[in-house]
Amino acid sequence: IMNREVFSLCAAEAAADVAHYLVEHGITAAPVLDEDDRPIGFVALRDLVPASPGTCVGDVMSTPVDVIVAT
Repeated sequence: IMNREVFSLCAAEAAADVAHYLVEHGITAAPVLDEDDRPIGFVALRDLVPASPGTCVGDVMSTPVDVIVAT
């Protein structure tokens, strides 16, 4: 059931572009990663819809993010 390919975002991406990406991929949310690929937040389509033009993902993402470390 699990998909090994994870769709992720960076905080600087434009909210409008990300909303399009999510719809295009048929998903409703994605993790936001920093430059070292560490999770720093999470953004859902519902967070992006009311965003004004010029808004970045980092402005509307949910933080902190909970993670599970695989052993």
